[in-house]
Amino acid sequence: MPDEKKPISWLREKTEKINIADDLDENVLSKIGQEVVYGYDLDVTSRTEWVEKTKDGLKNAIQEVEDKSSPWPGCANVKHPLIATAAIQFASRAYPAIVKGQKVVKCSVVGADPEGLKEKRARRISEHMSWQLLHQMTEWDEETDKLLHVLPVQGMCYRKTYRDPLFQRNRSELRTALQVVVNNDARNLESARRITDEIWLHKNEVIERENAGIFLEGFAEAAFAGDLEEKRQELFLEQHGYFDLDGDGYEEPYIFTVHRDSAKIARVVARYDDRGILESTKKQGKIVRIEPVHYFTKFEFIPSPDGKFHSLGFSQLLGPLNEVINTIINQLLDAGTLNNLQSGFIGRGAKMPSGNQRFVPGEWKQVDSLGGILKDNIVPLPTKEPSHTLFTLLSWLTDTAHRLSSVSEVMTGDQPDKNETATTTLARIEQGSKVFSAIYKRVYRSLSLEYRKLFRLNGMYLPQTEYFRVLDNQHAISREDYGMLDMDIYPVSDPGLSSETQRMAKMRALMEIAERLPFRQGKLEILRRHLDALEIPEIEKIMPKDEVIKFLKQGPPPNPDLLKIQLDTITQKSEQELNVKKLAMEMERHKLELEKLGAEIEVLRTTAIKNVADAEAKEVGEQFSRYKAQVDLLDQHTNTALAVKEAEDRARAIQSRNVERGSGGAGGMAPKSSDEGVPPLPPGSAVGPDGANLPGSLPAPGINGEDGAGVGAPVGESEDAEGSAEYPPAPTE
Repeated sequence: MPDEKKPISWLREKTEKINIADDLDENVLSKIGQEVVYGYDLDVTSRTEWVEKTKDGLKNAIQEVEDKSSPWPGCANVKHPLIATAAIQFASRAYPAIVKGQKVVKCSVVGADPEGLKEKRARRISEHMSWQLLHQMTEWDEETDKLLHVLPVQGMCYRKTYRDPLFQRNRSELRTALQVVVNNDARNLESARRITDEIWLHKNEVIERENAGIFLEGFAEAAFAGDLEEKRQELFLEQHGYFDLDGDGYEEPYIFTVHRDSAKIARVVARYDDRGILESTKKQGKIVRIEPVHYFTKFEFIPSPDGKFHSLGFSQLLGPLNEVINTIINQLLDAGTLNNLQSGFIGRGAKMPSGNQRFVPGEWKQVDSLGGILKDNIVPLPTKEPSHTLFTLLSWLTDTAHRLSSVSEVMTGDQPDKNETATTTLARIEQGSKVFSAIYKRVYRSLSLEYRKLFRLNGMYLPQTEYFRVLDNQHAISREDYGMLDMDIYPVSDPGLSSETQRMAKMRALMEIAERLPFRQGKLEILRRHLDALEIPEIEKIMPKDEVIKFLKQGPPPNPDLLKIQLDTITQKSEQELNVKKLAMEMERHKLELEKLGAEIEVLRTTAIKNVADAEAKEVGEQFSRYKAQVDLLDQHTNTALAVKEAEDRARAIQSRNVERGSGGAGGMAPKSSDEGVPPLPPGSAVGPDGANLPGSLPAPGINGEDGAGVGAPVGESEDAEGSAEYPPAPTE
């Protein structure tokens, strides 16, 4: 521990240094080295039992050949490939589901995004991180495949994500649970007191780190002193732990790299950044907490039932069963060997050469036999054929192990029953994949944590603008895209789908939904996902982005039913407007006819008045009364004709209003004829409804004079003056 307390600014300065061991005292470095080795030994001891089971399971998984001397030298020592089969089945399903196509990372928006800017940035991040993992970080894809084979055997493994100063890029390395040492009593990886990574380095690799300033100078000579074999490796312990270097009593998170044999420190680097230092608001200069930066991501197969840190895999779950199966198989083989290669006792009465006797088919050998029969001098050892009971037990144990590992015939692609229906087979696959689905979700959760670590590194070390190419298209991304916390990173793969059958069934259900979906954008998204699930390459060429945007901006296509309703409405409205116009024209025509009739009547009226006036001047008595009666009758006929026209106009107006209301008639009643309801004209009417003279009407009275010729009888004369009852003869002077 330092002699004097250092300010908080000292801690902030150390976040920028690649190795702060140069700034530390030799005594401090020596103490750190001893504590690192001591803590490492404690953690190794805590997980001894788990390591032994894991190593035994590895021997069965890789079919390691071992010599066996019991019950005799060279006896059978076969290992049943139970663990290997289960691990291969898991990896063959998991790897294509996690790494499919050119997209392995998906970025989603957190919070509101009214203008769509966050969505565009999320798309850029998804494309860039997928390109990083598959193309820039060349080790990621290959080691992911390896991880999915190691995980089911050992039960757990790690990914170490960090910025490599030698390669000047991000790295995400696979580390097995046998290489990374964590105390078995730790609650979780984030709260573990120590995480120690065992790193084996050649001398040349140590020199590279010295020249880059990562290790202390002269460390290679000290670590490899007296080493005559240049290729020999040395064990270094990279421990992510805590130590108080500023002298305030609070231990800060650091990464210590120590040579295991000499316990000498090669490197010390801060395991926190400037944002992780939380100062107290009540006590000036005091640190409340320092948030450590986590480099390791734990991938676990099945959590330990006893709550311990180390998870279980097929090595721990199937190891005992695998050993019993191995024993039974070897016993059956040894029994068959004894039964096939007989041995026994030979009596002294049979004289024959000692040693092994080899026979060629059809060959007979001579022997000396003194008395008795030859078979009486040869006694074979009593042996039995391989036990049928052991074979039955072997089948039962194998079936039990397969159920435990979810490796049945139907899961490996074999059809157990030819008469089994497809629905039953799918149900069996669904039940058999339940275990795998739960494990996939754990892998999915760990991948999300790994991607978030990579997201943080990009926000710190990515160039201001980086260009990358995806499917021959040039893209660009900036460091600012990774500088905000409104994004969520997770894998593209679906953790709920553990088989291609399940995935395609889900896609078919989505396509059925798309047929009933009224939203165009939703239909396009379902189509894109369907093509992606089918792993169709270059989807952008099938669905060009610009064309899709243009298609969406056009709006949804019109509804045929709605179009028909609108067309019917327009047609009905047009017909009603046409009927109204026809009625208006008809009314206008009748109006003109009435005006014409009125003018004609007015002329007749004027003429009659003039005749009356002339008659008043020339005639007196009965002749004047007759003229006056004719004028009154003419007025009566005119008023009657006008009343008829008004009645017709009212009837047409009522019919027009009924048409506009769509009743199809006058309120459901039959329309009346033009003269229905009009009082009959009195006999002798001069004018009918259309302005013509009616039968039996009286002619217009004639007026004496030149202009009245041919219009009527001369004043004072009559065609039948004596016999006319209606026109009495005018008195004579």
